[in-house]
Amino acid sequence: MSEEPSQWNIQSILHWTTQYFLEKKISSARLDAELLLGSILGYTRLQLYQYFDQPLKKSEQEQYREMIKARVAHKPVAYLIKQKAFWSLDLEIQEGVLIPRPETELVVEVALESIRKWQKDHPYQTCWIMEMGIGSGAIALALCSELENLQIVASDRSAIALATTQINLHKYQRLLEPKKNALFLVQGDRFSMFAQASQFDFILSNPPYISPKEISFLPSEIQNYEPKLALDGGKNGLEFYHYFSKEVPLLLGKNGELIAEIGWNQKQATAVLFDTPSWRKLSYHNDLQGIPRVLHAVANGLE
Repeated sequence: MSEEPSQWNIQSILHWTTQYFLEKKISSARLDAELLLGSILGYTRLQLYQYFDQPLKKSEQEQYREMIKARVAHKPVAYLIKQKAFWSLDLEIQEGVLIPRPETELVVEVALESIRKWQKDHPYQTCWIMEMGIGSGAIALALCSELENLQIVASDRSAIALATTQINLHKYQRLLEPKKNALFLVQGDRFSMFAQASQFDFILSNPPYISPKEISFLPSEIQNYEPKLALDGGKNGLEFYHYFSKEVPLLLGKNGELIAEIGWNQKQATAVLFDTPSWRKLSYHNDLQGIPRVLHAVANGLE
């Protein structure tokens, strides 16, 4: 292990921690060291370098040591600092809540484009959106940061997820009422709490889509720490898409749209599931590596 410096200041401790993380095969060693230390000192990453010669108090050193131990045990940084950047937001993240991923920002991009088109075609009307699996509120709040006049109803099975979203709603109140946006939270499984023919304009979801077999091969920081409730998509990871293909058209108005994240290898299987009279159009959106990651389906819906 790297020899500890005789005096701990920001510069020396960042250097030592980076080397230690590299020895322990932590891939994002420097970034993780900066995020952990910044959370203790209340500094941004830029401020760490502005005050690089600042010594650390003993209590700060001890707190940082505990964080280092936890990170080496592969506990995710987001759970250690209770925060994760997503879109233009810094979201509160509690243990037991799925950590937002960069690929989920593609769901936001596709939804923004579609909702803007809808709003252009329906001027002065309120856009009604349903999100299944709100998690930390990442998708919904990202939409509210960009758009106005949205009414979003969001569900989740997890009380921890709903409580975390509530914290983020309070933090980002400026994205709601001042912009004529509203977000209503309900606890429940899937769409069981909604009457059929609810006539939503959009339904969004980043559902569980990993098969139980695949979960056992995930990195330890995911399979040992993140909630399996938000990961396990049942047999072949397709349980929720079976459900969506049958139930979502009953909740969408005519030409209503479903936008959902999918696994890297699920395009072909989901295309088969959505090849029914309930759906009139199906497309996929690729991530930066050219992998289909977002399913976009338009329902025939109810008159």
